[in-house]
Amino acid sequence: MNKVVVFLLLIIILLVGGVAYIAGRSGLVKLPTISINQPGSQSTSTPEASAAPTEKPTKTINGGGILSFPKYSITVPADWEDSREVPGPDSEKIIVKKGQYEISILEGGFGGSICLYP
Repeated sequence: MNKVVVFLLLIIILLVGGVAYIAGRSGLVKLPTISINQPGSQSTSTPEASAAPTEKPTKTINGGGILSFPKYSITVPADWEDSREVPGPDSEKIIVKKGQYEISILEGGFGGSICLYP
């Protein structure tokens, strides 16, 4: 008798949880929204200005294809500087700069020594 009660309680808990999960995922339950107005203030609606973003000129930089690394391309704004270095026959370094900021992408077979920190 005791095992039957425990089993029925377990089934009821699982059914309630399943129904609650399905109702929450499908949007059947809507939570109320609360708006708070300060005393003495009036709520005014202002029209939102929508502006289309202006397209800035960009350029594409291609790299990769060294050893087992796949080829890739990145798109950056046209006013960024880019350079390519070849430290060795099996490596490539692409550098993208703008002002004091610099992004380097380094690919090659270096072994594990490049990952060691002092």
